[in-house]
Amino acid sequence: MKQCSKCKEEKPLDGFYFRKESGKHRNECTECTKALRSKHRRDNPEAVNATNRKHWHIRKLSSGYREFLKSDAKEFTRKAGSHNNRAKQDFGLSERLLSSEIRRLYNNHGWACYYCGKLVANTTNLELDHVIPLEVGGRNHISNCVPACTHCNRTKHTKTEQEFLISRNQGAEV
Repeated sequence: MKQCSKCKEEKPLDGFYFRKESGKHRNECTECTKALRSKHRRDNPEAVNATNRKHWHIRKLSSGYREFLKSDAKEFTRKAGSHNNRAKQDFGLSERLLSSEIRRLYNNHGWACYYCGKLVANTTNLELDHVIPLEVGGRNHISNCVPACTHCNRTKHTKTEQEFLISRNQGAEV
């Protein structure tokens, strides 16, 4: 049981929203939280509209995004496993990527390709690329990884970031 900080009623914990980032329940019960959010939307339409415009791409890709959320755990685990296996078998590297690190990386880059900026709706078309390829001594560490669309990742192949950008720019000039 927990007491709501707004209505002062004692309610079971399932009557409060849970915050994943802090691992704790909110101080206001769900009813008070909904009322506060509704009041905020009513009193601040400009701020709400600005937030909606800021996050338009999520709505635009909503069906693909929702579908992704259903299967993301398996897909990120598969991606991490395949990168870890390749790094160990082909290059003898013991560093391991975690599925949570890959998910955070994709979110931090806004589900867009690092090289061309293309927005990608699912993990099938967004791949994990090593900025300094493993073939030339790069690490199998999240700090050496970026999200890349299939086209950019396949085109980059074993080039470093600088080599890839130079070759891409030369191709555009021809």
